[in-house]
Amino acid sequence: PSMSIDENNLSQTLVEGMRYAKSGRQQDAIHAFDKVIASYEDAYRGDAAKLFCSRSQPETLMYLLEAANTKTSAKVVSMNWAYAYYAKAYSLLELGRMLAAKESLDRAIKLSPHNSQFFSELGHVYQLEKNWPKAIEAFKLAEDAAQYSPINSKNPDLARAWRGIGYALVEQN
Repeated sequence: PSMSIDENNLSQTLVEGMRYAKSGRQQDAIHAFDKVIASYEDAYRGDAAKLFCSRSQPETLMYLLEAANTKTSAKVVSMNWAYAYYAKAYSLLELGRMLAAKESLDRAIKLSPHNSQFFSELGHVYQLEKNWPKAIEAFKLAEDAAQYSPINSKNPDLARAWRGIGYALVEQN
């Protein structure tokens, strides 16, 4: 990165934001998440490599392999960046700001295109909109991405994806 990143400080800011979100202080949470996001955006602005965030070794290898296959330079950076977008989407949803929440999730997915958790959250947003075909599509992407989830998250990620698919199918009769 062009400027140094204080990972510990950003991790603390992210945790603080999550605490605000849990206690219903969504604006404070969004402010904290935006601080984290801005730090990474500033640090990596102008970086020629395609940037990814990963939760596991298999996910990291997948990003680097896909980049190599397309002869693209790639770098895997802190998961905090993508989690800040993901958590911000949660707070925006809590405030009823559906479109902004979707945009934030899209940013998280762009950084972590094989993250089951993020696709399930997107599926949840489509459920709230009662857009069942889009919900099923997002949950199927979550199901596919679960193969790259960390060992302790694989089953919960699969279960969430399957529940989402099942719920949407029931809603469609």
